Amino acid sequence: MDENLQHLILSWVIQTGNIDALQHLKKAYFKDPIYQDIIHTLITHEKAYGAIPSLKVLLNYSKDKTQWGEVLSSLILPTEDSAYVKKEFNKFVKKEEFKLILSKHLPKLQDGADVYDFLIDDMEKVAAINVGGSDLQGKFVEDEEININRIVGKPTFLPALNNMTSAGGFYSPQLIIFLGGPKTFKTGLLINLATEYALDGLNVFYADFENGADELLVRFQQCLCECTEDELETTEFKKVYKRKKNIIKTAGGGIYLRSFYARVDSMKSVEKEIDLLIKAEEFIPDVIFIDYLDIVGTSDPYVHERRLVIQDNYLRAVSLNKKYDCFTFSISRVKQSGFDKTKLGVGDMGEDSEKVYNAHAVFSYVRDESDRNANMARISALVQRKGESYGRDDCWVEIDESRQTMCEVEPGLV
Repeated sequence: MDENLQHLILSWVIQTGNIDALQHLKKAYFKDPIYQDIIHTLITHEKAYGAIPSLKVLLNYSKDKTQWGEVLSSLILPTEDSAYVKKEFNKFVKKEEFKLILSKHLPKLQDGADVYDFLIDDMEKVAAINVGGSDLQGKFVEDEEININRIVGKPTFLPALNNMTSAGGFYSPQLIIFLGGPKTFKTGLLINLATEYALDGLNVFYADFENGADELLVRFQQCLCECTEDELETTEFKKVYKRKKNIIKTAGGGIYLRSFYARVDSMKSVEKEIDLLIKAEEFIPDVIFIDYLDIVGTSDPYVHERRLVIQDNYLRAVSLNKKYDCFTFSISRVKQSGFDKTKLGVGDMGEDSEKVYNAHAVFSYVRDESDRNANMARISALVQRKGESYGRDDCWVEIDESRQTMCEVEPGLV
């Protein structure tokens, strides 16, 4: 980038407060050391506060206020042709991004790897970059033809649960919450959903904040083999495990398990791990499981109130779904007053019931004393943005905790 264009772009970003433009800039793009320091400061400030700083705040970051003051004064002169700057900015950014894409994929292509889909996806994303564009994105309803685009979701292994949804399953960017009491096999429900999705050929990312990777690994292996922990060590079930692994591999799926520290690691930690996984293994998640969102740490150092942290994490989960074109399952505990209820409501959600507004669907997952004695559990729809809420048709499942498995039971057999 020539020095004049560097000046114009930096001036345009500061004057317009264009965060989108800032997110495409890198310190290395600028030759002038002061410009490098300023762009680094802008990026650091935006990450911390979500906005581009004012000139007074920006000047306060400088070690040499006289030198910075002269440069900043030149950067606030009115930009006479912002359309030109935007055009040159987008052209430059696309060129740099295409260079990165080629350096990323060409060596793999030369080694014979099948990365064409990833290459095309990345190039389409770069081609779509339009920072500062003013094209209207909406539409006039009265000018549109009737053309209903029905979404088909990814079905779970529980037909009755699928029937509660409008799409016969779940899809991006949905966040789905199961609300249940203590010791109800909530993690077991997530493990079974994750396992069956992997057997269907989906890439599963499982973020654990509660149990520990070693414990969960064994539970996943039990679920896959449908056996007890002791049986896992036998020759018979080692063969079963090998066969199930081949089924997942042949189907094109996989389960990536990663444990995080509760209330310490944040949704940013989850996002960083997924980005590293995509880069290292080209493993893009189709579905994410977070066990569980209510105990994830804060991503914002200035937000400490637990209620606000939880709501923020729900919203960040949805943002990840949009970023990776996937959907997320998580669980939530009920308040103590809901422990013995046979039917849960939104008000029974632990910590803060308002977090329900940040989810796309909430299901009641209940096991009262009689259910436990019968090794049963009942799943009911509570809230859905699309689909029947408070539906009459429940999903009944039979649970074998010794084998970490569950299966749906016909209503007439309950």
